[in-house]
Amino acid sequence: MKVTCFDNRPEIIQICADYWEIDNKGAFLHNTSEIGKKYGLSSTKVTHIAKEYSCAYSSSLICSFCSVPYQYVNRTDYHSKMEINDWTCNDCLADEEVILNEKKQRVISYEFIEQQKNFPLSMERLDVRLSVLLLSLIRYGANEDLTYINEYLNGKNDRLSPDEDDNIDFIDELYRNGCIAIAPFSHLETLTLKEGNNFSFYPSSVKWLLPLPVGQTFREFTILLEAKLAATDFLEANYDEVIELCKEISLSECLAYLKYKMEEHKLPFSPGDKTKLVLTKALEQYSVAQVYGFIWTAVSNTAAYYMRTQGSISKRQAANAVVGNIERNFERAYTQNWDVKAYRRDHNLPQSIISRLLFNVLLHTDDGGFYLPLRKIINLEEALST
Repeated sequence: MKVTCFDNRPEIIQICADYWEIDNKGAFLHNTSEIGKKYGLSSTKVTHIAKEYSCAYSSSLICSFCSVPYQYVNRTDYHSKMEINDWTCNDCLADEEVILNEKKQRVISYEFIEQQKNFPLSMERLDVRLSVLLLSLIRYGANEDLTYINEYLNGKNDRLSPDEDDNIDFIDELYRNGCIAIAPFSHLETLTLKEGNNFSFYPSSVKWLLPLPVGQTFREFTILLEAKLAATDFLEANYDEVIELCKEISLSECLAYLKYKMEEHKLPFSPGDKTKLVLTKALEQYSVAQVYGFIWTAVSNTAAYYMRTQGSISKRQAANAVVGNIERNFERAYTQNWDVKAYRRDHNLPQSIISRLLFNVLLHTDDGGFYLPLRKIINLEEALST
């Protein structure tokens, strides 16, 4: 170890020397209490003086790139580095990060240019689903100048889709289908380079560009896409696709509300195929607003039953009973021809951008996906197409 003192006072020089002195096994010769007694100082004061007026450098641990020796912060730092043989100084790490980020930028830029040249985004490539998802993402995250799409923000006031658990999957679907490309000016620390110029990244943490053909602007494309979805001809020509997406989004509305109510009552729940099947059956006869009622009743009754039993069943057992209760209730309502009340939207689950585009813009209804049963929406479509 090499020690450098920044003070000319003999006593300070000696205190620093005593503080850092080690034997041939690398152990400190003096503890701070002994040094303090020798000079009439507290242990804390000794440590402060050593830190303020001296630096200690390793004789064996040097930077792998520039060979500068490691500088110890204190004795604890010294002990923590005794078993370390490989180290890179901060300056070299910064240089390495700059080089790495430049490479990331080149890889991303190359991917965008190649996609723009060989597989550019066009209206013809977009079916109903991709059209709705892409315009929804543009509405959700496009910057004010309409030149790129910002990172997905889970806490944003507007909702991309009915169920936030689907949002990243939708973004990833757009990326995999070549509808969006990673912007080279994204925060590069969110990307990890792999062999062969491949990389991994978090879809929620990057900015996006539209890989449009050279000469077409983001703004021009967005205007065309808005017009495409609002056109009656597009609706009539893609009837089956529209209905399939309606079914998916209506199911997502119900799943989001079910998870929200379960969480509200602190009942552990993760919906699977059984839950989706039950809710899909309910949506064949009832609107999302009416299915809300079945969900509210089932969750509230189950939570109340759990409280009454005072722990004789677990929360998970209680949660597992909810879906069965929903199924029994809507089947009884249907067979007995009940007048099923339609609930209002919960203020914590406002209409999503995808839902607005699908049901308000494309289908020309006022939140019809919430208040109208799917069978009535289908009949509406049949009437429009005749």
